[in-house]
Amino acid sequence: MNNTKTKTKSYLFAAIGFLLTLALDQYLASTILRRLESFSLISGVFELRYLENRGAAFGIMQNRQIVFVVGGIIILAVILYLYQKMPFTPHYRPLRICAVLLASGAVGNMIDRVKLDYVVDFFYFRLID
Repeated sequence: MNNTKTKTKSYLFAAIGFLLTLALDQYLASTILRRLESFSLISGVFELRYLENRGAAFGIMQNRQIVFVVGGIIILAVILYLYQKMPFTPHYRPLRICAVLLASGAVGNMIDRVKLDYVVDFFYFRLID
């Protein structure tokens, strides 16, 4: 009985966390950061900046939206499968949180690709520039 309550609680927190981070991702990128030049979190190192990316990391594979949407669906399926296979113990809580963040990021990117035909990126490492 206790294990069922733990699983239910974990799935509930995951769903809430997923929806909150997805909403924050969509709102932050499209509403707030679009208006700002950038928002520095660590001066000269890391900032939030509105960027439109029509490809993957560093702009590779530009304008191949269907490939990225299918890839996102596959990634989401793998994350969901692994999430439910993880033991429901406190030791795995950080991994569960990472899984929720990855899933919300994948879905947020899929929403951007379908709606806008590009992904809105906003994590900018100035050191890599």
